Amino acid sequence: MIIFQNTRQLRNHQKQVLTKTEKEARRIIAEEFIKDSTEFIPKREGKLRLSQRLASDTKKGIVATEGPQARKLFFGNENWNWTTMGTGPMWYEKSKKKHKKKYKKMFIKLFNINKKRRI
Repeated sequence: MIIFQNTRQLRNHQKQVLTKTEKEARRIIAEEFIKDSTEFIPKREGKLRLSQRLASDTKKGIVATEGPQARKLFFGNENWNWTTMGTGPMWYEKSKKKHKKKYKKMFIKLFNINKKRRI
């Protein structure tokens, strides 16, 4: 049991706990997002998919893709001849749309939020 001398100590402790939980949640959800969005990233040689892992900083919750053609392909045209079925431009948006409910469930589970309680 932790005993606090004043409310300031209590608030500081709450911030520290929330910050740790928030950082862990960001990392877990970012790693899951990378796994889920990979299926939508064009894969001619696989370099673009690999660059996503290398360019991302999951500890901060940052997911990115880099490379000379990454921007062009991300904002590309649906009518282009994509080499891999199911891939194309705006792959992060496609992944978010497909897996939105999954991320919401993960968030609720990570923060142990009771659905009946309002935040």
